[in-house]
Amino acid sequence: MTSGILDSDFAYYKLYGSLDDTSARALKRVLAGQLRRYMRAERVGKTELAELMHTNRHQVGRLLDRDDHRIELHMAVRAARVLGYKLHLQLLDRDEVG
Repeated sequence: MTSGILDSDFAYYKLYGSLDDTSARALKRVLAGQLRRYMRAERVGKTELAELMHTNRHQVGRLLDRDDHRIELHMAVRAARVLGYKLHLQLLDRDEVG
């Protein structure tokens, strides 16, 4: 799901051949935003989340950084779990993709 500026980014990068990188960056921005929203809802800060995840605050910071598109999937799964959520990924058939 995209909106606003992400739509124009997708159009630009699809046209110029960098759609994979753009998709990864957009997905990371969505994930980071959702994690931040869930942290606020659960009243959990970065330090507490790091403790719950058995990691350090720096790793949590990377996970929450919308511009750092490199993530380790197990860290995202763990963050979602300790906040009381579940991370769901889905591959779509070519016919389902626009």
